[in-house]
Amino acid sequence: MNYRHSPWTSAAISLASWLAALSLSPLITAGGYPTGVAYLSIIVGVIGVVGGLLRLPRPGILLGQAAALVASLVVQGLNSADQLGLAMAGQPPERLQAVVATAIESIQAQNAPIASNPAVDWLILVAVGLIITICELLANGLEQPAWTIIPLLAPYILPALLLAADGSPLHAAFIGLGYLLVLVGLAAVIRSRQAAATSTRRAFALAGIVLLAQVALGIATVLQAAPLHMTIAHQGGALLLWVLILHARFRAGYPEQQKIRG
Repeated sequence: MNYRHSPWTSAAISLASWLAALSLSPLITAGGYPTGVAYLSIIVGVIGVVGGLLRLPRPGILLGQAAALVASLVVQGLNSADQLGLAMAGQPPERLQAVVATAIESIQAQNAPIASNPAVDWLILVAVGLIITICELLANGLEQPAWTIIPLLAPYILPALLLAADGSPLHAAFIGLGYLLVLVGLAAVIRSRQAAATSTRRAFALAGIVLLAQVALGIATVLQAAPLHMTIAHQGGALLLWVLILHARFRAGYPEQQKIRG
């Protein structure tokens, strides 16, 4: 697999992620999360740079980064459980769940700036890890280096994840998945502009327009407390978007014939 972009992109992502985490200081006081974010960023960055310089398969690099990231977060989460006196909460999954519950309780019980504790610091690390993963997938996995700006959105994404109204980790996971799907879709639309066939470019552009319309309609639906007519329209738009995605993929594999003008 040929590399079109510098393998040093992972280093740029790691540095941007750490700098973005520092911007959270007005929201959280006396936190130890910058050190943890630096640790995660160094691990992911080193794996990405070394793998890129060695010209390893890009999927293998991404899997290695994800495995290292998950392992590091689990170890740090269990250490946080021990510091909070949650060592007897049960097996590791139960202990991590107890850490999440403690962090959410701390966040919801205080006004900004929030007093830091090991649970809050670990939850921030998980959110930053999600941002790093999304950025690596888009910038290196899909060869869209412009998405290295994603860490700059940390001051906006992290509060949405950490201050979710219902405090549900599952709800926060859906928010993160929504960010990922929208960004992947936009990256696919941008990359489709390199297609030689006009029909392919048009199909992806149409899917991109409907995707942005779905995002706007989804936000409006939430702000209006999900009225029935807007909810139905949003679900209908999701079906339309799915059809357009399938059509775009079909046109990418089987473009329409077109004349070559000399």
